[in-house]
Amino acid sequence: MEDSGVRENEEGLVRAKGSGSRLSGDMLAKIFLSLIVAAPILAYALPENGLSRWPIAAAFTDLVARYVPSIDKFTAVSQFPQVTRLFLAVLWGMVSPAFLIACLMTTPQTNHLRRMQAPEWAVWTAPLAAVAMFWVVLFMPFVEVTSRAELPCGPTPFEEGLCLLSDSRLWLGLFCTLYVLAADISAVAMILWPKAIRIYYQNKSK
Repeated sequence: MEDSGVRENEEGLVRAKGSGSRLSGDMLAKIFLSLIVAAPILAYALPENGLSRWPIAAAFTDLVARYVPSIDKFTAVSQFPQVTRLFLAVLWGMVSPAFLIACLMTTPQTNHLRRMQAPEWAVWTAPLAAVAMFWVVLFMPFVEVTSRAELPCGPTPFEEGLCLLSDSRLWLGLFCTLYVLAADISAVAMILWPKAIRIYYQNKSK
């Protein structure tokens, strides 16, 4: 009986050692909610002339916008362009990489994958959907407006959303944060797709 207790302690230490650098799903959810709450606060805190006042911030924003074309499209329709541009640069250049790393450090939900009952075609097309989502978020290919006056404010929900975030820092913080984090989730889906495929077929062969 004493040996079994020692063995359980050893197994617990091994499990703790293996998961010591990983986050739980609950912790990741808390991080996600914290970002959603903090984003509007940051949007309200940024000054309207921040890029003019802070040359380093302007250089950082230009660097990020060079690789994320959607930043310029959001900025073009905004009533507070410097706030929008700097806010999105912070999201893409700092928040997005940190959240992506947090997602990849989260303990894999292997049991959920093993219980996956999706049809085979869905398993193979899921990464294609993730790639498409990431591309749309990054480039916003369906939005061609170059100024606030050209924004139709409808009839599609996306255009209506653009109108809201162009007029309100609250919606800028909420909508754009969800928008950028969607790119991270798509990237995680692409990265973990091979593992999901392997587990799917292992489960199917049983």
